[in-house]
Amino acid sequence: MANIEKITALAPLFGNKAGDRPATVVTDFNKLESEGVNFETYAIKEGDILRFPTLEEMTVMSQPIAKKSTSKVYLVACERERNGRKSPSWFNLNTLLKRDINNDPVQGEFYDAGNMKARLELLAQYGAITSTETRTIQVPEFGDDGKPVKIDVVDDEGNVKTVNKPKDQPVAIITPYVE
Repeated sequence: MANIEKITALAPLFGNKAGDRPATVVTDFNKLESEGVNFETYAIKEGDILRFPTLEEMTVMSQPIAKKSTSKVYLVACERERNGRKSPSWFNLNTLLKRDINNDPVQGEFYDAGNMKARLELLAQYGAITSTETRTIQVPEFGDDGKPVKIDVVDDEGNVKTVNKPKDQPVAIITPYVE
């Protein structure tokens, strides 16, 4: 392989200015070992098959959603099959609570179960779930401050109303898996 000489004339980086997104030179490449690691959000994707043990054999973990947060995400150990490859994984139980911008639940039966224990019981009863469909729903758009972005809209009677700005989000629809 023929490498080129060290590059000394660097192209400009977009946003590289004070107060915006200043860029810094990485001199210790060993620091990159913990960056860009493949990360699974533990949600189901179309085509996935997730298999679960019986309720008595399930392992469930709780984890704060952010540092110092009292809100938690609940993860259940599972076997994930994706593209024919099986591997140990986790499934995010909180994804079963997903609602659209109109507050309509996406995973009806699981949402209607009412609590995390009941949702675990459904997963144990099915033994496996899959998704054969991805649906696009509208959800609120959030700003950099973590708050919903607001917009003014005019209703049918000409009144101005402030509402959450919607954005499209694809979501995998869950069904029981039958082998």
